[in-house]
Amino acid sequence: MTVEPLLADSQAKLGAALELVFASDAGYAPFAPGRIYSPQELRDLRNRVVHDYLPDELAALYAAIIGEAVPELRRLDAAIANRLR
Repeated sequence: MTVEPLLADSQAKLGAALELVFASDAGYAPFAPGRIYSPQELRDLRNRVVHDYLPDELAALYAAIIGEAVPELRRLDAAIANRLR
């Protein structure tokens, strides 16, 4: 038995999850602690982050996700795709 069917199934599941992450990355704008956000913008932000963070901590959190995690996830996605070819 080969692992290729399991890898293909895992890639499909990962691909679906990464599609959501990459869509978020495409629309990402850094949090600006000094900017005055509308109530709707603050509500949207609160819906994305369920814990209370100070503005600078929130900006650092988003930057870490987008700046560090997304490129690594893209490399992982490509490596899996190349393995299945």
